[in-house]
Amino acid sequence: MGIGFPHVVRAVPHGQPVQDSDMCPRRDPAAPEQPPCAPGTREPAAPAPRRPAPSQVADHEDLEVRASAAHDRHTPPEAVHRLTHDPDPAVRAAPARHPHLPPTRLAELLDDEELAHHAAANPTLEPGLLHELVESGGQRAK
Repeated sequence: MGIGFPHVVRAVPHGQPVQDSDMCPRRDPAAPEQPPCAPGTREPAAPAPRRPAPSQVADHEDLEVRASAAHDRHTPPEAVHRLTHDPDPAVRAAPARHPHLPPTRLAELLDDEELAHHAAANPTLEPGLLHELVESGGQRAK
């Protein structure tokens, strides 16, 4: 163990794993408010990026955030619904398969030429409706 200088690193016996606290002079177990060091370095780790609230992801300016939300099982139904109207086609397709897609919107997407194939793969699609789609070659009776 070091003798109290912030630049001294505790010696680790050969064959023992090196832990962040062995490498990082700024990490003090008695002071949890200090940021941990990046693994294998003596520098503080960068703070984790803040993720928008689930209710805000559908309107986020970053395409990757919206696409990620479209695949996230924790995205709330109202955000999933809004994502089906996204300007990007790849983002629109993912929520059509999302289990939180409201049933009324799922029914609408089955009649949407662009998204019907994706909506038909939704795990919450009623078995009777799925059977109807299979029997009709993908065409819904209106």
